[in-house]
Amino acid sequence: MKRLLKNPLFNVGLLLLIGAIVLYFSLKDDFEGIISSLRAANLQWGYFSFALILLYYYIAGYLLKIYSNLFNPNFSTTQGFIIALIGVFGSSITPSASGGQIFQIASFKKYGVKSSQSASIVWLDFIIYQTTMIVFVAILFVLKFSDYFVKGGPIFYVVLAGFGVNVVIMAILFLLYKSNKFHYWIVHRVITFLHKLKVIKNPDKTISNIDGQIKHFHESSKHIENNRKLLINAVILNAFRLIIYYSLPYFIMLTLNIEIEAHHILDIICLTSFVSMVNAFIPIPGASGGTELTFVSVFAPLVTSGIISVMLVWRFITFYFIVVLGGLIFYLVSRYQISRMEV
Repeated sequence: MKRLLKNPLFNVGLLLLIGAIVLYFSLKDDFEGIISSLRAANLQWGYFSFALILLYYYIAGYLLKIYSNLFNPNFSTTQGFIIALIGVFGSSITPSASGGQIFQIASFKKYGVKSSQSASIVWLDFIIYQTTMIVFVAILFVLKFSDYFVKGGPIFYVVLAGFGVNVVIMAILFLLYKSNKFHYWIVHRVITFLHKLKVIKNPDKTISNIDGQIKHFHESSKHIENNRKLLINAVILNAFRLIIYYSLPYFIMLTLNIEIEAHHILDIICLTSFVSMVNAFIPIPGASGGTELTFVSVFAPLVTSGIISVMLVWRFITFYFIVVLGGLIFYLVSRYQISRMEV
């Protein structure tokens, strides 16, 4: 079973199966109503929603570019955009989104960025994004969580627990990033454990190789960390990215002609951020099934009708569309020369 879960093809199949099941249960009770709402959609707002999600990942690509330029001045935003989408594809076909960074590091190498440098870039990018997200969501918790906690019921206990899990994970990752000793200690324990399971034959050689990579990783990380202006810009851009992503359901509601007052956009940003917190508990590739259920449950206090249609369009734009696009780009990058894709 463990081998199956590590198999990308199995995970793609699992993703499609769960997606089909979610689609079936979403449509079975009100098929005609949902199809009618989709047919009557406001295409201008629909195109705008697609543009927003692409902007979200384009900014991610720009962030990868400004990190990478510290090591490779020729690295472009287009290349960063490509790697950002490849990362989404890798995360989506692996349990608990565990493969995204590996896919990205491999892609960076093709663009002339060393593995130790790209590991620092990917790691720091993830830490800055997660830290910004946690602070951002914490502010939203203070502003709105109590209102929805009273209205929403048990699902908001899960949201609160998800926030706690994200904070703990962030603290561990930050320790790994900041502390050489802690990093070495964790790696040595993991290698020793894998050796006992007969996964690794030569632990001393493996530890020696990884120790060298850790040393280069921390040297490269310091190079990025010492650039305060870059870090401040990264936090601001990530906050802007989060606003884009969390506000998307509002524009999807406009796409589906659902009446929603403009002042509710803050509520929508809050509720979408709560959905992202729950994803910490969903180890299935793409967090499929759980994300859709959580979205409907969390938005129930705000949207009384049409929520299934909103969820389906939101999930398609933010997940399935991006995964397919990332998979296509990954295929093209793997099959053809990288230079053909540069702009």
